[in-house]
Amino acid sequence: MTRWPWFCVAGVSLYLVAGAPVHGQIYHLYLRCEGEFIADGRSRPADAEFALRDNDMTALIQSSSVLPIGETVPYQASERAYTIRYRMPGAGSRIFQHWLTGEIVEIYPHLRSLTSVRLSIDRHTGKLDGALRDQRGEVLGTMAMTCSAVPFDEMPKPKF
Repeated sequence: MTRWPWFCVAGVSLYLVAGAPVHGQIYHLYLRCEGEFIADGRSRPADAEFALRDNDMTALIQSSSVLPIGETVPYQASERAYTIRYRMPGAGSRIFQHWLTGEIVEIYPHLRSLTSVRLSIDRHTGKLDGALRDQRGEVLGTMAMTCSAVPFDEMPKPKF
């Protein structure tokens, strides 16, 4: 029986591990939500797409007409609902300034005092209820949407 030197075994092992395909962040659930956003007694259509990871309990906001796109936020899962709480960055930060230049803030200027977003997605009915709050905890606007699971194959592919 031939004994292999330790560096040969280590080299082959490293080659096998390094040669394995590397995957990006793997999400287990994709949700597409549509409904309405209500603030100041006015209603407008709203939509959002979420990608949820269960290994570190984070959700990526892939697209939205109300929420900041590209944000990764922690969520909690129970048998009944997914709950997302997101604290907005400070007023001088880049993300906050970029989001404030959006269409929603032009229509609803009091959202400049927005500090947190709370969402709850019912796992049985797909109903999303959300509230946008200021520093005092007062509700600035609400969201009511219906969400459905979307297979990964049906999600829009990136252009580049």
